[in-house]
Amino acid sequence: MDSRLDRMIARLTTQRRALERAAEETRDLPGPVLEIGLGKGRTYSHLRKLFPDRRIIAFDRDLHAPADAAPAGADLVLGDFRETLSALSGCAPAALAHADFGSEDRDTARPAGWRRSSMR
Repeated sequence: MDSRLDRMIARLTTQRRALERAAEETRDLPGPVLEIGLGKGRTYSHLRKLFPDRRIIAFDRDLHAPADAAPAGADLVLGDFRETLSALSGCAPAALAHADFGSEDRDTARPAGWRRSSMR
């Protein structure tokens, strides 16, 4: 039986590999990269590494990331992403959207409008 640490390592390793593959596949596409669910900024930091010359726009309900792991100005959009994504209307389509939101905690997932079974 895997420990919680084993599962977290597997999830993060898979996430990193998926982001690296997505970067390869979208490198020549125009448009910004979207980070939907900034959290503590770990994935945003990795996206900056993968897309050093690309605009990355992050969305989150509140800012919890340290200053060095969060975008500044108009590239940080705070509020419920179901409402704030409309801030992009009229912009070029995104080359990539990474969505990492939700929770294993049913009480957190329920207000987000997601059921645990739909997050898998």
